[in-house]
Amino acid sequence: MSPRRIHWRLGPARLSPSLLATALVVCVLSNGRADAAPSPAEEPGALCRAAIQRAEREARLPSGLLSAIALVESGRLDPRSGRVVSWPWTINAEGQGRFFESRSEAVDAVKELAARGIRVVDVGCMQVNLFHHPDAFPSLDEAFDPLANARYAARFLTRLYTAASDWIAAVGRYHSSTEERAEVYRTRVVAAWPAGQAMQEARLAAERARSRQEQMIAAWGGKRPEGATPVGQGARRGSQNPRDQLAAGWSGFSSGSSTGDELAELSLTPKRQRCRGASRTRPPGCGETTIVEALPLSR
Repeated sequence: MSPRRIHWRLGPARLSPSLLATALVVCVLSNGRADAAPSPAEEPGALCRAAIQRAEREARLPSGLLSAIALVESGRLDPRSGRVVSWPWTINAEGQGRFFESRSEAVDAVKELAARGIRVVDVGCMQVNLFHHPDAFPSLDEAFDPLANARYAARFLTRLYTAASDWIAAVGRYHSSTEERAEVYRTRVVAAWPAGQAMQEARLAAERARSRQEQMIAAWGGKRPEGATPVGQGARRGSQNPRDQLAAGWSGFSSGSSTGDELAELSLTPKRQRCRGASRTRPPGCGETTIVEALPLSR
């Protein structure tokens, strides 16, 4: 018995009217849901975050620094997630920040401000000022592109660091060259930057060390103590400048080529010379502790 052959007839599929209507309803509802709830990758906060992280890596900035600046510049409570995020469709003009739901709305708002003669406007994730950076972007639409905005901010911050040799100082200058305003801004960014607190503490410790050094210089009274030989490699031999002598002592002490006793001997020589002799002939102050004596010499 030979097997029965089955022939498949290919042709246009036909749907019943009721099934076709059901399919159309499903498509409309699906499109409506897609418009109302974009994917996480397309949410404004996620756009800024991804662009900033990429710009940080490309510019080799300290991890998280650009993100912390963005939170201070354009941070807002995301109505979708309930988290504080940097917002790409942000502008700041006339001392007032405004958030928009789309790039086109933000662009139109800047155009309206320009029509009123207002040119000083901060835009985008990193709030780049269009007046002070007129050549930052080829177009207004490009200025609101999260990646273009973040890349320009990264380049600008790198230039500031090159000038200051200090990331915390560069952060302040990103906002303002006025020290009072820069200091307030630095404090806010450091609070938002996980690594910022440790860096700020190290910066303050260095400033305290410089202050102690200035105190020691002042205690010399501007005169080179007789018999005191500069210690270390950084001194200019035979220099009469007390700053050179003290720098020599500090460099030797910090590098390990000099001991604390040598530095103490160098610092206390002026007083010991004044206070030699019988107690009745010693000048005033020989029995007191000076600023130099009070300074710690331990490593």
